[in-house]
Amino acid sequence: MSSQRSARALADVNGGIILAEVEIAAPPERVFRALTQSDEIVRWWGSPDAYRTESWTADLRVGGSWEADGRGSDGASFTVGGVFLEV
Repeated sequence: MSSQRSARALADVNGGIILAEVEIAAPPERVFRALTQSDEIVRWWGSPDAYRTESWTADLRVGGSWEADGRGSDGASFTVGGVFLEV
């Protein structure tokens, strides 16, 4: 039996809540940078066959908002966003 943990996610789409957990084999500082800096996020957030994130902005504090703009695989643009509950 492996001691590695797998990724987990719970979603309440009606309530607008997504909770996800994953272990990443990288230093915490590197992971934090990948999750919080716009130039990093647009490099990895999305998939060409589903959507691509083109911009990301955030007020990185509890209660601060974030917003991402992107384009779906069909070419349609979108905007999503939320509020940080924990940082």
